[in-house]
Amino acid sequence: MGIFAQLIRRRPRTLSTWQAESDDVLPRVAPPPIHQPAQSLSVFEVDAPLDPIPLGIGLDGVVSWDPQGRSGLQVVGGTGSGTSEFNWAMIEQCRTRGWRVLIADGFGPEFVGFRGTANVSYVSDVCIDGEVRFGDYLTTVQLAHSIVTRRREASRHSGRGEGFAPLLLVLGEVAGPMSYWQHGGYTEQYRQVHTMVDDLLCAEPELRCYVLISPASGWEWRLPWSTATRCDTVMLGKPERPYLAHCSDPAATLEAVKAALGTTSWIPRGRGAFLSANHSIPNPVVFQSFLTPNPCSDFSRHPYPPDITTQWEQFRAAVSDKTPALHPQLFPGS
Repeated sequence: MGIFAQLIRRRPRTLSTWQAESDDVLPRVAPPPIHQPAQSLSVFEVDAPLDPIPLGIGLDGVVSWDPQGRSGLQVVGGTGSGTSEFNWAMIEQCRTRGWRVLIADGFGPEFVGFRGTANVSYVSDVCIDGEVRFGDYLTTVQLAHSIVTRRREASRHSGRGEGFAPLLLVLGEVAGPMSYWQHGGYTEQYRQVHTMVDDLLCAEPELRCYVLISPASGWEWRLPWSTATRCDTVMLGKPERPYLAHCSDPAATLEAVKAALGTTSWIPRGRGAFLSANHSIPNPVVFQSFLTPNPCSDFSRHPYPPDITTQWEQFRAAVSDKTPALHPQLFPGS
């Protein structure tokens, strides 16, 4: 029997066989749980805690990020660790919950699939007239900062801070434009972004502004914002000390993450450790990221088991396709 015939006759892999092929306790592929998409902004009019955002599956169940009292989330990891899929999943989870999302894309095609989707108000364009330019990256940050400025003024005028829908500013591949501005003589652009992001990270909790910071896969680049220490951290893939330079004790944090991940020489794509900014002593929580269907993903290139693809189809039908546009599209100067 030829190799091709053997492949044809193989029984399709189910979720259980997919997991059983590895000695790993956690699954290598984790479809996201289904949630009810927000149908109205009225859900944010009451002063109630925001729903935690599910990140993945851990040893004790779902690992989530709680935005209460946080400035945002940093996502670090090497090339091939799954940072892109993680960022896409975060955006999909937030936009379907009624959050307003603005995306600054420092890579180019990384987030283009989200352009025009419900509740994603703006996606920057890094390539203009065939040249790499970062002016639109700056525009995205300016748009987010103007929204928060108006919220701050409205809150001071009314004396109330409730009712704002959560705002998520995604700083994708931020190491690229920041390094370009800093070392290319564009000091004014660097200063503007540095100042505005610093202000967003320090925004009052009632303004509900959050920043998702993704430096760039494989870049050993330290964030220039000291206030980023208020953000929680997700480190994907192989632990490296440069990715933890923003922590109060990078060496101790690195050892804690290594111990939590175990001594395995191979770390599955999407495997990560969550580090809360609330803990002075590192207490990493290991999880397998939810591989969430989104406008940027293309899962057809990989032979995933049928029961996993079925769960993705169910998520799209029940969540993504049922999410209404609650926020308008934005344009420069708006």
